[in-house]
Amino acid sequence: MIVATNPRIEGELTYHAILGALDGFDEIRITKLACGLPIGGSIEFADRVTLHAALDARVEIRRGSTSEKR
Repeated sequence: MIVATNPRIEGELTYHAILGALDGFDEIRITKLACGLPIGGSIEFADRVTLHAALDARVEIRRGSTSEKR
């Protein structure tokens, strides 16, 4: 699953809600977009190149710890 929420507080809250809802489903690989989208920007306004960069640089979420695998 690729989590692609807007890089605003609402998006981060949604991201954490999704992680909570999927707790216990360890077989699901969860990643999120990492860079390429500006802070405060909205994903629906991202061009193809920017979105591609964000997808290429996404990070895997390691549940059960506070660190993220790059």
